[in-house]
Amino acid sequence: MKKRITILLSILILCLGCAACTFSGKGKGTETSSASKSSAEIQHEFEASRPGEYDSADTAVVTTVSKVNGTISFYNYELKKYYTLSYDSVSTYADKYGSAITLDQIKEGYIYEITFLKSKKLLVSLKEVKASLVMEDTSGFSVDSAAKVLKYKTESYKLTEGTILLGASSRETIRDLKPEDVLTLVGEDNEVYSITVIKGHGTLKLRGEDDLVGGTLQVGKDLTVHIIKGMEITLPEGEQKISFTKGLTEAEKTVTIDRNEKTVLDVSDIEVEEVKIGKVLFSVTPENAEVYVDGRLIDHSRLQEYTYGLHKLVASASGYETLTRHFKVAESQATLPVSLEKSETKTEEKEESKTDGYFIVISAPTGVEVSLDGNYMGMTPISIKKESGSHTITLRKNGYITRTYTVKIENTAENVYYSFESLEKEKEEKTSSVSENNTVSGN
Repeated sequence: MKKRITILLSILILCLGCAACTFSGKGKGTETSSASKSSAEIQHEFEASRPGEYDSADTAVVTTVSKVNGTISFYNYELKKYYTLSYDSVSTYADKYGSAITLDQIKEGYIYEITFLKSKKLLVSLKEVKASLVMEDTSGFSVDSAAKVLKYKTESYKLTEGTILLGASSRETIRDLKPEDVLTLVGEDNEVYSITVIKGHGTLKLRGEDDLVGGTLQVGKDLTVHIIKGMEITLPEGEQKISFTKGLTEAEKTVTIDRNEKTVLDVSDIEVEEVKIGKVLFSVTPENAEVYVDGRLIDHSRLQEYTYGLHKLVASASGYETLTRHFKVAESQATLPVSLEKSETKTEEKEESKTDGYFIVISAPTGVEVSLDGNYMGMTPISIKKESGSHTITLRKNGYITRTYTVKIENTAENVYYSFESLEKEKEEKTSSVSENNTVSGN
């Protein structure tokens, strides 16, 4: 009996030992399996548990979205700091209303609230901020470098050392912006965080223009300038139709303006007819209005003589809206009615006379000839009677490249000061290819 019990106990101990070995072997196998997981499996488990988790947050301007690199670059306006984050399939994007958007709908130059994992430089979420200053696809800005403001009509927007310029070449600065540029401004209150150039500008220079000097050049409906030797004008980039008029001669050419480049347009093939003179009698209402033709005050009660072609007229009177228009002389004698409309409010009457007694002051570069709207005014430094509106200022000096600037003069009771860059010495240039359509009318 004792022997049987001993045998049974031995068998029981042996079974327990086998069971213990089997359990121990399974545990060791599990540890080996966990250690041998691939990095892709571990990353998958991490992503599955990461949505919404972040360790850092910021408010910054988006400067670049790169699908090729899988990154988004940011600029912290307050710290003046640039940095780049990667994004992945779990990163989320939203507009200023909180609605989901795609990567393609993220707008460069706009302000976003972002969250991210700093240690991995990985973007978690991005949402557009409801910025108080947003001006999209707008032209007509002028830069006042001295006052550090960007002017638009009667408004001024503050520029700081932190204001960034996007959509421009690395060599361009905010000072290089022109009224012809189409810009998008984003910021808070009156302070500009970012300026994005949507459409830039280039310059146009005429070649072989001797026969056209004294005539007019027109681009679209808003820009008309008198042609002078060696002139250069700033134009928006893209295809432009240029109309030329001198006497009875009319011609049109189409040219492509490239951003930040100089385009030379050969006009030597335009045949100009002999200059003719026509007489114009102005019928002005009210009779006490002041009338300027091509920048010069005239006695509109007398018959005036002008060359055939386009001329610019500006008429103003207290209590009336200022009238600016172009008229064409195409016959030996004609009567031109000039009728001003009454101002609707007294406030507008006061605004019309704000420029009286004030001047456009051009201090630099010194020793160059100045023309305003194609009319010679004198040598710099110079003060010119201030008139509100859009004007062209041309600077010329023998042996140097003539430059023409388009400026917008506001109806304010103060002098306007300009200091332009020095003129560059002339050098050889390549002629740009253009398409043309010349027409000549007359007897």
